[in-house]
Formats: sequence, structure tokens, C-alpha cells
Amino acid sequence: MALIKLNNQSLTNVSALPAGVGGKVLQVVQAVSDTAVALGSNGTYTFVMSGSITPNFNNSKILVGFSAGGIVNDASDIGIRLLRSVSGSDTEIMKRARQGYTNLSPWTSVPFDVKYLDSPATSSVITYKIEIRKVGGSLEIGSGGAGGDLNRMALIMSEIAG
Repeated sequence: MALIKLNNQSLTNVSALPAGVGGKVLQVVQAVSDTAVALGSNGTYTFVMSGSITPNFNNSKILVGFSAGGIVNDASDIGIRLLRSVSGSDTEIMKRARQGYTNLSPWTSVPFDVKYLDSPATSSVITYKIEIRKVGGSLEIGSGGAGGDLNRMALIMSEIAG
């Protein structure tokens, strides 16, 4: 039986996809959490959840999406950031502020829907972390408010061929 080669390389030496394959979804990984997180009003970023993915190629891009529901009470500012952790080293790759949540009493729903296209340049395990901060008032992520209803939080990581 003849040895079949891809791009004139043996299969053990393939380090990238053939030309014309870029932009295809190679894998999708989802992390979910049913644990509500209550944030104080001190303005410090608080860990909310994380998820990990191992890219197949070091030129892949990772489309990261975070979705959660929350409730806010008399807030002033809310901040959310996305961290990339490779080999235990965290790098902030996205930060977004949300303003205008004032005089909201008793509680008002606030959705979180974040998307970010990352170019991590690695094929090592990547852990993406979501952190949220609150200045003034109260904020609960993953909580539906009265009755103790929970809103499942989801972090979805899709590897896109480079």
C-alpha cells in the first residue's frame, strides 16, 4: 500500500491545514455554570466562570462567546473582561464597560452577551476566564431574581481554521 502524503509531507509532519481551508470551524467547546455569582460594589473584578480549549493548529483563531443573565439594583457602572490563560499566565484580551444602570430599584434584569475573536498563536491548552466588576449597588450574575430562578451561564469557544 502506498504512503499518502498531504502537501508533500508525511502525516506526522503536518503543522497546518492545506490552502483554502481557512475560516472553517474545526471544533466547538462549551462550558456552562449554574452557580450564581453576587458582586459587591467595590469595583474589583470578580471571577465568574472559565472554559478551556486546545486548538489543533497554532494559526487558528478562537471565537469566544459568553452569555448570561443577571439582575442589578441601583448600580452605576458594570465592567466585564475576558482573560486568556496559557501555561498559567493570564492576559487581558477584552474589556467592556456598561454604564447607565442607575436608580434601578428594586431589581432590573441585565443581559450579558459578549463575543470576541482571539488570535492566540498557540496549540497549547487555553483557558478563557470571564470576570465582572461592579461600582455601586448590587449585581448578581446567573440569577433570575425573585424566586431564586437561575440563568445558566455559557462560555462557548469555537476554533476557526487560520
